Amino acid sequence: MFTLSKDQLGGLLILVFALAYVSQIGSIPVLDSSQAITPQSMPIFLAGLAIPLSLWMLLPRLGERPSFNGLNWKLLLVFMVLMLIYSVGLRAIGFIPSSTLFLTAGFLLLGSRHADNKARFLITSAAIALTAAIALWLLMDRLLGIYVQPLPW
Repeated sequence: MFTLSKDQLGGLLILVFALAYVSQIGSIPVLDSSQAITPQSMPIFLAGLAIPLSLWMLLPRLGERPSFNGLNWKLLLVFMVLMLIYSVGLRAIGFIPSSTLFLTAGFLLLGSRHADNKARFLITSAAIALTAAIALWLLMDRLLGIYVQPLPW
């Protein structure tokens, strides 16, 4: 019987996602093909990284047996609900606020072993999330030319 380990299952899911991603790259419009970086550049780069890495993850490991005993299914379900809320929030409150809230909530859910001071951990997490959201928005909007509504107004 053919069984997959957690790593192999993850590799298979990444491979399927990456192949679906590659199939859609051609539908991204390129306004000026003479530019070195176009809106298709980042997806090509990401797919070029994801496909070989997922194939590497699919290689069988000697003596490894699949086990799902140690997984935190409740946390997985909470993250899936959080991703659903994030996708709805993108249009309602904009990219930067929804991404900041999503990342901050993710940081809080995952926690930290060194989070003795909860208020400091929350402020630090929110600051990192806000910085990451703004940086990603700037990358997409200014560098790649992909417009994403940053704020609701």
